[in-house]
Amino acid sequence: MKTAVLIPARAGSKRIPNKNVKELGGKPLIVWSIETAMALNIPTYVSTDSRFYAEIAYRADAEVIHRPDELAADHITDLEVITHALTVVDADLIVYLRPTTPFRDHLLVGQAIDCVHAGTGLRSVEEMSESAYKCFQLDGWYLEPLTGQPWRVTDQPNQLLPKTFHPNGYVDICKADLIRKGDLWGDKVLGFITPRTIEIDSIDDWRYAEYEINNR
Repeated sequence: MKTAVLIPARAGSKRIPNKNVKELGGKPLIVWSIETAMALNIPTYVSTDSRFYAEIAYRADAEVIHRPDELAADHITDLEVITHALTVVDADLIVYLRPTTPFRDHLLVGQAIDCVHAGTGLRSVEEMSESAYKCFQLDGWYLEPLTGQPWRVTDQPNQLLPKTFHPNGYVDICKADLIRKGDLWGDKVLGFITPRTIEIDSIDDWRYAEYEINNR
């Protein structure tokens, strides 16, 4: 199957201005993901609405997909970004690497690519430090257990509760035939468990990433 890496890099981050090209460890943030892709020897594309971002991607040897303005807003979904990319990219599999997760082992990403054929898609996940069975949502002023389980379940020790996982940005893989039908994942999505990783969504996350680099 033809495989391509897609790295979404919209300009206009509000919490960290120009986050996707801000230098981390001596190189723009998107370059970390580009280098992971290059180590896999897979065609690599950066989807961006910014000429400045595009120039950085070109210098790192990635191809660029120029996003129209209507795909540059905050509310744009991954499905819309990937659907647009497939008008340019000839691929059966899209390996989606978010630039906000800079620290990856390319060999682990390669393992994910090898696994995806057993499902309709793949999402990387990591185990939650506290089970989702202990989480709540608000119903007006009142707490309701998120899982719909009886209240007594939320008082159980973590080790007695099912393990729960949350997605991270390590690697997601989608199948082009499903994307063209408007379906991002299908109904048999593989969970690819990775080590805990840093996802940069805030200035505190950024500082922690810098700390990690400085203490390697």
